[in-house]
Amino acid sequence: LKVETGKFGAMMQVTIENDGPVTIFLEREADSAL
Repeated sequence: LKVETGKFGAMMQVTIENDGPVTIFLEREADSAL
């Protein structure tokens, strides 16, 4: 289990479109080739 520390709400600007009862959050590492 990977755990990180930080300040809750420090970077909370998100855009979301939710059209159902489940929200799935996908995250990936930054691609250095871009």
